[in-house]
Amino acid sequence: MRVKITKIDVTDLQFDRQSDRHRGHVSLHMRAAESEYPVLMHFLCSAAGQAEDRPREAVERLIEDALRQARRMPGFRRGERWIERGAQPANISAA
Repeated sequence: MRVKITKIDVTDLQFDRQSDRHRGHVSLHMRAAESEYPVLMHFLCSAAGQAEDRPREAVERLIEDALRQARRMPGFRRGERWIERGAQPANISAA
């Protein structure tokens, strides 16, 4: 079953100077083609290697971390579901 991401929210973006990492909450709004019900997955993410003054790049890295975490969940890991961002990019909001 393919699951398409329709919206991505990134909130509470923070830079931790001690660990030199951005941290934030990433919510993935998804919908399976066969289902009329949306699915919301929420992840606490971190990304290293981004400068404190580069939040846009940090948001992309946090989204990558959320997708990595989602793919490790049992349904995705076993290949029962596949995550795709779709031809149209998902709406991304960062607050």
